[in-house]
Amino acid sequence: MQAATRTLKKLFEGGRQFQIPVYQRPYVWTRDKQWEPLWNDVAATARQYARSLHKAGPDPRDRTEAERLARPHFLGAIVVEPIHTVVGGLERRSVVDGQQRLTTLQLLLRGVLDAVTKLPDAKTLSAKLRKLIRNDPDEYSDRDLLKVTPRRSDDKAYVTAIRTGTDDLDLTWRGEQTDSPFVAARKYFCEAAEDFIGDEREYGDPNSETPQLGRAVLLVSTVLGLLKLVVIDLEDMDDAQVIFEVLNARTPLCPRRTSSRTSCSCVPSTPDTMQTSSIAKCGRVSMKPRPGGGRPSVLDMRLARARTGS
Repeated sequence: MQAATRTLKKLFEGGRQFQIPVYQRPYVWTRDKQWEPLWNDVAATARQYARSLHKAGPDPRDRTEAERLARPHFLGAIVVEPIHTVVGGLERRSVVDGQQRLTTLQLLLRGVLDAVTKLPDAKTLSAKLRKLIRNDPDEYSDRDLLKVTPRRSDDKAYVTAIRTGTDDLDLTWRGEQTDSPFVAARKYFCEAAEDFIGDEREYGDPNSETPQLGRAVLLVSTVLGLLKLVVIDLEDMDDAQVIFEVLNARTPLCPRRTSSRTSCSCVPSTPDTMQTSSIAKCGRVSMKPRPGGGRPSVLDMRLARARTGS
């Protein structure tokens, strides 16, 4: 396996797609338990970044140093497995662990895009966000446009919530689809972003033409460049089922699934929990106890190091 730290920009840019297999459970993250803590972390990271920029002053060299030293926020780890495709085609990955997180991050990007699109002189920001939500329609067919594809049973609701463009802002989440958790997440992140951009007490990018645009620039820069994940990319010799069990305290991926290459309609009961940044900041390895006690295996330790980036 290969483990690397990625910003959201690096994770989603270019022609790629993360596919959520049918054996994964439905989307269950909620506002109180996951969306609000995530947004609070985003806002805190943006404020810290803004303070660094304002301390740097107008000198471009000082600003470059301030950006280099900006403190990122780590969102934990995801595990993906390559899906072999034709040479030069869309780069596809199957999501072994982290599907709740990936889905939420797409809805975060979509909500921020909603808020930014309403601003004058924000076309560049909107374009940056849109490129991380969908693949280039001039290169790929409709079925390949989404960066994250949900389980088949969630397809209609998710596509409605993540749909890009400026003519569907109200139709997708202020109308008949409000019972969808995907639409609710998009609406929450949109409103949170609007509040941040419109709050005159918040600092923005000092080089922007207006304070409001400066706050939008700051927010987009934070989301794209300072939110980071550890991406564990499996290779052909890695067993996806074993790695899933290690990450989820040895809970079987599926009782009927005997090979990482076979599919199953069973849904695991293990929650995909949000990993906090405290482990990454202090550099310590936090391990779940193995059933029956005993020392962690070599695989346990490798995955734990990948989570913390050490």
